[in-house]
Amino acid sequence: MKLKDIAKKYWEKKYFRVGAISLGVFLLLMITVPYLFKDTLYRKTKNAIGESMNATVNFKSFQLSLFHGFPSLQIRLKELTISGAGEFKNDTMLYAETVATDVSFFKVITGGDIDVHDLIFDKPKIYLLVGKDGKENWDYGKSKAPKKKSKDTFKVRLDNIVIDGGDFIYEDQTSNMLVHLKDLSLKMNGSLYGAITQLKSKASTSGFTFAYGGSKYLEDVPLKVETGVKINFRKMDFYFDNGKIFLKDLPLVAQGGFSMPNDTINMNFDIKAPGSKFEHLFALVPKQYQSTLKGADAVGSADISGFVKGFYTKGSYPAFGMKVGVKDASLQFKGLPEKIQQVMLDLDVEKPQGSLDNTIVKINDMSAVIGGNQVQMNLDLDHMISDLHFKGNFGGEVDFASLKNAMPIDSVEIAGKLDGKVMAEGVMSSIKKKDFTKVKTQGFFNLNKFSLTSAKLPQKLFISNASATLKPNLMTLANLKGNIGKSDFAMNGNVRDFYSYLFGKGTLGGTINLRSSLLDLNQLMPKDKTETEQKSKEQESVKASDAKAVASSSFKVPERINFTFNGQVNRVLYDKFDITGAKGSISIHDKAIDLKNMGFRIFDGQMLMNGRYASMGKDKPSFALKMSMKDLSLPKTYNGMHFFKNMLPLAEHSSGSFSTSLTFKGFLGQNMEVLMPTVNGLGDFSTKNVKIEGAGVLNQVAAILKNDKWKSVNLSDFISHFTIENGNLIIKPFKVKISGQEVTVSGKKGVDDRLDMRLDMKLEHIATLGGFGNLFASLPQAQGLQSVDAGVLIGGTVSKPIIKLDIAKAKEQAKQQVKQKVKEEVQKKAESQFQNAAKKIGDELNKIFK
Repeated sequence: MKLKDIAKKYWEKKYFRVGAISLGVFLLLMITVPYLFKDTLYRKTKNAIGESMNATVNFKSFQLSLFHGFPSLQIRLKELTISGAGEFKNDTMLYAETVATDVSFFKVITGGDIDVHDLIFDKPKIYLLVGKDGKENWDYGKSKAPKKKSKDTFKVRLDNIVIDGGDFIYEDQTSNMLVHLKDLSLKMNGSLYGAITQLKSKASTSGFTFAYGGSKYLEDVPLKVETGVKINFRKMDFYFDNGKIFLKDLPLVAQGGFSMPNDTINMNFDIKAPGSKFEHLFALVPKQYQSTLKGADAVGSADISGFVKGFYTKGSYPAFGMKVGVKDASLQFKGLPEKIQQVMLDLDVEKPQGSLDNTIVKINDMSAVIGGNQVQMNLDLDHMISDLHFKGNFGGEVDFASLKNAMPIDSVEIAGKLDGKVMAEGVMSSIKKKDFTKVKTQGFFNLNKFSLTSAKLPQKLFISNASATLKPNLMTLANLKGNIGKSDFAMNGNVRDFYSYLFGKGTLGGTINLRSSLLDLNQLMPKDKTETEQKSKEQESVKASDAKAVASSSFKVPERINFTFNGQVNRVLYDKFDITGAKGSISIHDKAIDLKNMGFRIFDGQMLMNGRYASMGKDKPSFALKMSMKDLSLPKTYNGMHFFKNMLPLAEHSSGSFSTSLTFKGFLGQNMEVLMPTVNGLGDFSTKNVKIEGAGVLNQVAAILKNDKWKSVNLSDFISHFTIENGNLIIKPFKVKISGQEVTVSGKKGVDDRLDMRLDMKLEHIATLGGFGNLFASLPQAQGLQSVDAGVLIGGTVSKPIIKLDIAKAKEQAKQQVKQKVKEEVQKKAESQFQNAAKKIGDELNKIFK
């Protein structure tokens, strides 16, 4: 090989080694430099943020990288949190998953000020709050205390700001105003430094919500903004040139700007909607109705204009105004033959410089012809924050049969006519004071031959006629007559205090009277077999669950309601039961329902109830009832009322009737069933012509007594007293004749269905005691004993009773009788003979009753 070739290969290897080493060193620097300067940049970042804000700043991690934008060094703050100071120290103004910026790598090495040209926020959450006292949680510009500026600072020369997936909330509690931008995306670029600059900005949000005075005027409306911004930093002037705004499909153009020479913000904007159409106004329709308008054909133009002019400082807002006009527009819903025609809207919103309370809303005219029916309204509102003033009129006629040809009334058949006119004028403070002399309300409604058939109704509803009149704070209902299926009803009454209920915290009151000759509740029950079976399964599941768990599905009595319903129904059909002569009242008040003198005939007898249902505690509805029942059928009551099925298991095999007075209270659980472990009460129970046959427990008693008369028994009429303690039925001793045999009954039926009952009786030793009687018959000394005391013990459970005979008293009586007779007969015999005779008899007794 030539010397020239050898030299060439040598230098090629050397260059390769140098290059490889250089690359390795470069990669090593790329990896290690961020770690070498991490402490310096971390200190600079903390100082820069801390010196500019009177706030608490934290971030979970501080990361550096040269790989993302070499030769720039990327700084990343993970989980940045900025919290307020003072009364806002527990409020988070800003949270971002990631905040990133690029800085010059060479300035980091050389030291000194570092330029920050862009900021990128990933999924930030921004919450700006004006408290009720007017203080702002973002007032962070003031430093905590005067101090010398640190040399470890950044120089902010922003050219680019990016927000991705943000969530922005502005809440002003002084005016009850809320602005919410959901899923916010923002890109702003230009030069945010120098005396005069110009920027381009694009922003969008999937959900723009605006609420004011407790009402939502816009909710989750898509919003896009694109505008140029001219800034004079010396004068702090900001001018928006040809700003384009799309509120869903509504195009708006904003021109103007604002300046901030001091703490006051001066504003001057004009807003127009060139080329707007009637359909563009659908963006302003509340969210719950948006789906109804989908696919609708709207014709007509809309005029929209507005302005903002004045200054903003704490407690004072600039003047603003908005006009919306629609004339001779029409709307046809998809799939319907007729249009809503002659749609008119004349809306003015005005506010002078000052408080938002000075805002005036005027609906000068809102009218339309719907299916040949003319409806019209106007409304004026002002002082909506401090003391609402209102004045309005509504009137028109509606033929429901033609209305459905123009309005999307799905899956219902509707007919009838409604006409009415209402005028209202007043001041909210008068309503709160119940000074209705300053509230004017007049009007009427008439409904004729109204019918409604719907899948949600089990039967067709028909109202032949109804009328209502309105006076200040009182609506009177008269002449309402109708039927649903076979059930007929007639109603009248009144509703009062509706103003204070609707606009304040008042209580809605009233009295409604109901009359009916027949209420067939079976027709009003769900027809769907699957639904019924599902409910049955749910009920079984509930009964199997812990009885102490109170369900969240219990009925909640509504708040701020004070209503009384008086009813008189000649006949009620429910399941297999025929209820007649129902009469009484139901009062709803203070989260409770009171039953007053609810009387009716049921189960061949008469029932009267008074009581209360209350949902005062969280998910713990309580009840208290006082019931008087007279001559009710035992078997029918057992089959119809679960509570009595639980208390009187023998009634399943009985005939005859009973009467009872019962006072008890407790709690309810899922599906409103009684939670027996919570029930306490007392009462009495009496019977008439009761017979029990075929009961398993009596068959066992008959077997142990060796007396078949106990298999089918007639009870003499009796009265007993009992108590209920935590669901346990405790029966005080009472006497009854069972098939001619006098028996004393006492004991307890546990809430777990366990039995601890006792039947005490006198038994004829020969007629009823089998072998025991034969033994006594063979002993001349026992002839004087006509009967013995015995007891039947009933234990176990209702489904599996355990029967035992208690003969302790009988044995003792027998021994004493024999002992006495033997003493009389063998007075002259030795004591040992007497003891042997007594022992022999005792042994025989033990053989029989062991």
